[in-house]
Formats: sequence, C-alpha cells, structure tokens
Amino acid sequence: MGRLRIHPAGNQQRPSASRRSYDSGTDGLKSKIRLVPTRYSEFCFKVNGLLVLGETLGSAIRFERDGSRIEIRFRIDDWAFLRATGTSATEKQSNGAISIRGINVLVFECTVSALEGGLSESAEDEADEELSNFLRRTYQTAEGVAADFVECARLRGQPWLGVHGQRPELVGDPRVSDGHADHWLDVDGVPYRNPEPQQCPVEAAISPDVVSSLAGLLGDERPELPIAETLLADALHFAWLNPPDLQRAVLMAAIGCEVKVKARLREKVSAEGLPLIDLLLGNPRDWSVAAIALFDKGMFAALHRSLKSENRELYKRVSQMFELRNRIAHLGERPNELAAKDAIAAVREVFRWLDEL
Repeated sequence: MGRLRIHPAGNQQRPSASRRSYDSGTDGLKSKIRLVPTRYSEFCFKVNGLLVLGETLGSAIRFERDGSRIEIRFRIDDWAFLRATGTSATEKQSNGAISIRGINVLVFECTVSALEGGLSESAEDEADEELSNFLRRTYQTAEGVAADFVECARLRGQPWLGVHGQRPELVGDPRVSDGHADHWLDVDGVPYRNPEPQQCPVEAAISPDVVSSLAGLLGDERPELPIAETLLADALHFAWLNPPDLQRAVLMAAIGCEVKVKARLREKVSAEGLPLIDLLLGNPRDWSVAAIALFDKGMFAALHRSLKSENRELYKRVSQMFELRNRIAHLGERPNELAAKDAIAAVREVFRWLDEL
C-alpha cells in the first residue's frame, strides 16, 4: 500500500497537553509512542435532500456503537461540500423546512497509541499502516451509522432518500483529529473497503463478446429489460451487501423465480395449449396452483418436462426457497445467511434450467 497523503489543516501548533510516552527504539532511532486519550475521525456523507427544521441544524445525535462514541452533525462545511459536489449543502424549502444534502459522522476511539518524533522509514510505515487501519475501521462504522440514520428518516416519511440497504456516498476526504480541535489532519488515498473477489465471479466480467452485443441492447431498437432477471440481480445485490439484507434478497429471488417460470411456460407452450396456461396463470383465485407445482405438474402438462423428475435435488431446494419466502412474508422470519444464500443460488440454477427448455 502506498504512503498515505496527509495534509495538515488549521493551526499546526502541537498541543501542549501532557501525554504519557516512551521510547520505542525503532531501528536504532529515538522515536516516541505517545498515548492519545481520544482520537476521532470525521466523514461527510451525501444524503438526498434530508428534510430538517431550522432549529435542528445546530443539534447533534450522540450515542455508542461498536465500542466507539458516535456523533452525527447536521451542520457541515458548506464551502467544502460545494467544492466536492458542485451543490450547496443546504436549501431552504417553501414550507420553511431546510433540505440538507450532507451529514457529518464522527467516530471517537479512546486511549490509542501514535508514533511521533524522529521516525525511521519503517516506523513511518508502521504509523501509516496504523492510521490506515484506524480510518478503515472507523469508516465502516460511520458508513453503517449513516445508512441506518437515512433509513430511520426514510421510514419517518422521507422515501426520496433512497431504497433500503443503499449505502451512502462519501463526500471529500476524511479528517482525523488527535483529540484537539486545532490539530486536524486531512487524509486521502485510504482504501476504505477491502475487495471481496470471492463474491465477484469471473464469468460476470464484461467480455469482448458481450461488448459487441451491447450496442443492440442500448440503442434505439433496444429490447425491454427482462423483469425476472432484473429481480434476480436485485436479490443478488441485497445478498452481496455488507451486512446483507437477507429478507429482501430471498423475497426478490422468489418473485423473480415465479415470474421466470410463468414467462417460460407461456413462451414454450404450443399455440393450442396457450389458452389453458393463460387460464391457469391468469386466474390464481379460481385455480389454486402453488408456485413450486409449476415446476412439476404445470410444466409437465404444458411441455412434458418436469424439474422434479429431471433434477430432484434442485427441485427440493427451490421448494425450500418458496417455503422460506412464505415464512418471511407471513411471519417476518429473518433467515440465516446459509439458508438465504442457498435459496438464491437455487434460483440462479433453476433460471439456467428454464433457459435450456
């Protein structure tokens, strides 16, 4: 990892507060490790027009989370926000409320160590790594706090703030304080999130063959996006989030699966059998057909194919997926990660089976 780019901000006079320190003797040089009573980082996150009253701007929300003290501030640096985004941080509405486009989240950690003094190159690398870990750790906490805060506001009647599970966008670079307001550091070049390549299959990468077909999918004659595949992609997205939204992932996958099997039945059935399929699928109250039955009796009646006969194990997994969907929809069950991800994997597999009919 490259050296962090650290930019002093504000008054650079070293605080005079006494701090316990001791010699580290790193590489034979006289360096110091000082114990800092409190250090904190500050992150600005973009929000899509959060509506507040004027008197709210000067207030803050304070609480504890993940072993750290947290503070959310509504009043942010308007000039810095304008420079980073091209828009003002606040806008007054005709009804007297104020629309704000950013919030600051501060994460405090107590009793941390920091290297200072005549540092060797290896000691500086150690300090850089420690600061990088601090920023990565506090960023993950701050991002989760910002997302949950936006969700609370969304549920209180501000749906324009986005969809559930959407991660907030970081504005500008974070700042780190060693506990003294006049001793700030602006820091950039920090890799906040570790990539998770195991969740990014290589077959999903854009290949030259895909590139050549994109023009037809994006131009004037472009087809409509397939709704079943769109729902499955949404399900995979919610399962991929950190932390994952497993309830929504399973619900999206189940809806996509039902849409997919019904669409394929209509596409593959003969002209003579289409009226019967339309009758069965178009009048669910008159003809009680469970979704899983479409993969067995319904499929056999229309196409003389049956997932149950051809792949009993996959049929069982799809059946368990629909059962899990029902428990979520009717009982509010929160599935465990293993069951939810297997349910979604089963839907992906059955999509491939349906495409091969």
